[in-house]
Amino acid sequence: MHAAFYLALMTGMRRGELLGLHWADLDWERSRLRVRHNLIEVRAEGTAGKQHAGKDTVSSVRVMLQTPKTQASRRTVVLSPGTVSKLREHQARQKVERENAGSAWQDQGLIFSNELGGLTNPHALYDWFKAITETAGLPPIRFHDLRHTAASLMIHRGVSPKTVSDRLGHSDVAFTLRTYAHLYDEQREEAAFDLTDLFPVAVGGAN
Repeated sequence: MHAAFYLALMTGMRRGELLGLHWADLDWERSRLRVRHNLIEVRAEGTAGKQHAGKDTVSSVRVMLQTPKTQASRRTVVLSPGTVSKLREHQARQKVERENAGSAWQDQGLIFSNELGGLTNPHALYDWFKAITETAGLPPIRFHDLRHTAASLMIHRGVSPKTVSDRLGHSDVAFTLRTYAHLYDEQREEAAFDLTDLFPVAVGGAN
C-alpha cells in the first residue's frame, strides 16, 4: 500500500476514494486520474446465528462502492511524474500477487485491492498506516491528516485556493479558505511588500 499512502499525500484524496480507484480510471499518457467511485461501509442487521464475544450480533458491516455524492468529488486529478512512477511500481507488484494467487484472484480491476483482488477494508488500510507511523516513532496521526498535509503543501507552494479546492474535491472554494485560513494568513503577510523589494535601487545610483 506504499503507493496508496504516497497518492494520498500528493493529491489529498480521501481514503474511500483511494480504495475505489480502478486501473481504468488512470490515463497513463496524460497523467490523469478520474475519481468516479468511493468505497463506503454499510451497516446492516446481524447475521442469524452469528455470535461475537459470546453474544448474537446485532449488526454487520460490509463495504461497497458508490458514486461520489457531489459533482466536485467526481473530479479529474493531475498526477506528477513521481506519482505516476509509484503507480507503475505498484502495478508491477500487483501483477506478481495476481500470479501467485492463481485461480483465487478476484479480478475487479481495482488499483488498491486486497491480496486476492477484492475490495480492501478501510479499517485494514488504517491499521497498516498506524503500524507504519508507530514503527517510525511518529506521534498519533490520522489517515485523514495526509489530506490536510497535501493541502498545506499546495498552499505553501502558492497554489491558488480554487485549484486546491478542485484538487481536494471541495464543493465550495469558501470551505477551503475557511478550513485553511491560518495558512492563507501567512501568505497575506508575504503579500505585503514594497516596490523596492522588486526593483532595488542600484548602489550609488539615482532614486
